[in-house]
Amino acid sequence: MDDYTAKVDDLKEGAVARALDTLLGDREAATVTRVRLEAALDVLARDVATSATDMAHMGLVDTAQAAEMLGISARRVRALARSRHLGWQTARDWVFTQEDVDAMRVRMPGRPRKDEEGGKE
Repeated sequence: MDDYTAKVDDLKEGAVARALDTLLGDREAATVTRVRLEAALDVLARDVATSATDMAHMGLVDTAQAAEMLGISARRVRALARSRHLGWQTARDWVFTQEDVDAMRVRMPGRPRKDEEGGKE
């Protein structure tokens, strides 16, 4: 099992345990009322939403971080993102995955050379 899957499993187990604690309290077996069930499901839903948001932010970098990683200006990062259709623009900034940052790495300047056999004479 990889780290990501293990972390997701831990988050699920914790959310379910908190929902059960809310639902049952210190009693092992109890009649559950609709109000108590709604409260437990609300706790579970909040945990899931928070976990999903946390998981979505894992591994993302903003414009300044990408610029530092690439050794270029933040303005150039934004230009590359627009021209190569990379990352996501949020309100005022951009966010990128590691794959997006790798795709922005410097390419060889100029036109590619034609091979000796297939080139013009």
